[in-house]
Amino acid sequence: MFYESSYLIHFGIPGMKWGERRFQNEDGTLTEAGKERYRVNIEDAKKKVQDAKNIYKENKKRKYGESDISYKNRINKNKARYLYAKDKLADERAKQFLNNENTKSKHRIKLEEKFRNDGMSPEEAEIAAYKREKAEKTVAIGAAASIAVIGSIIAYRHYDLNTDRIVKAGTVVQSLGNEAGRTPDRAFYGAYLDRDKKIYDGFMGKHFKGEGVPDFMRPKYNGTWKMEANAAGDIRIAGKKAGKQAFEELLKNDEDFARIYKNTGYDVYNKIGSFKGNDKYTVFNRRLPIHDLDNQKLIDKYYDALRRKGYDAVIDLNDKSSEGFGAYGVKSPAIFFNSKKFNNVREYKIDEKILEQNYKNVAPLAYGRAIIAALRPKIALYGGGALAIKKFSDEEAKKYVIRKYRTEHPKTNLNDRQILDVLYKNWKARC
Repeated sequence: MFYESSYLIHFGIPGMKWGERRFQNEDGTLTEAGKERYRVNIEDAKKKVQDAKNIYKENKKRKYGESDISYKNRINKNKARYLYAKDKLADERAKQFLNNENTKSKHRIKLEEKFRNDGMSPEEAEIAAYKREKAEKTVAIGAAASIAVIGSIIAYRHYDLNTDRIVKAGTVVQSLGNEAGRTPDRAFYGAYLDRDKKIYDGFMGKHFKGEGVPDFMRPKYNGTWKMEANAAGDIRIAGKKAGKQAFEELLKNDEDFARIYKNTGYDVYNKIGSFKGNDKYTVFNRRLPIHDLDNQKLIDKYYDALRRKGYDAVIDLNDKSSEGFGAYGVKSPAIFFNSKKFNNVREYKIDEKILEQNYKNVAPLAYGRAIIAALRPKIALYGGGALAIKKFSDEEAKKYVIRKYRTEHPKTNLNDRQILDVLYKNWKARC
């Protein structure tokens, strides 16, 4: 109620009486009159959804000569109608549930009050509160599942990085370079999994050519050469844990190694560029390709330490990372340093046409993996990238028709929900 100078005004509905609840009991559940008020027609709502869906699908193709604006208007209008019909079907199902429920949570009663204060009718507020409470429960379950997914990803990555690997005797190990004369007598970067070999075969030619690099920085290209060798016996690859342990033992127990390490400037490398934020061992491992005099001394001591522990190779953290070929799906890149473990060595130059075909074979899938790798944390957090993208697209279609309505009716006082009602509420499903 409110008072004005000469009037006492009371708002209500015909037939209401003080102290009598026509549609709701004290606990918020519906009376028989309330259930009658919420007449449910799910079948009719389903027909409208199917019909709107058919119209949307049938008219997806662009008409000959149709302008961009006309096409966009038509598509968004049909999509928004379809989404509106789905929302109304959800409302009908909510009504069905409300008609049959015996109790209502205090939280839902508070939500209903909030929605009524926001301008909704009692019926709209009750449906909106029910859907909000249901959505909140779904989000809570999804959040728990997301935490489990993220935890499993972290656990697998930890396992994948730190576990030692065995390359079985007879396995073909390959290494690609931009010049001839490569042999296992010197440590080399190699691949032994078929999947990894295909990715390197596809991308290394372009890497050696320096594609995407300014001309003045582009290296001289002598072709792409492949060295292959068979494992003469089982080859043991040190994972990050074992590799780090050998490195830390050298720093602690080998004065010469510690002195050269300090003088080489690793403390600076640990704080700059792509190395920043990584632990000391990761930076050291990623600089193993640097063969200047001092660093080579560190490398030789490090490989000797690993040999004494029974290792023939170590995981390549640079190519394993998302900044290296790991982004394209390379799983187990390694640096092999025990020449005694190889036989049947051969080398040949790869034809440029084959290089180009290799690239075409792997690029689409590899780039797809790179995108997924970049989005993986968000995918885990939001419960599915495709679902999140679809949700965003759906909301954009609704917003588009609402903006268009507001442009055509600048003086309207309707809210978004009411605008959709005006546009689609009286639309009839085709029989």
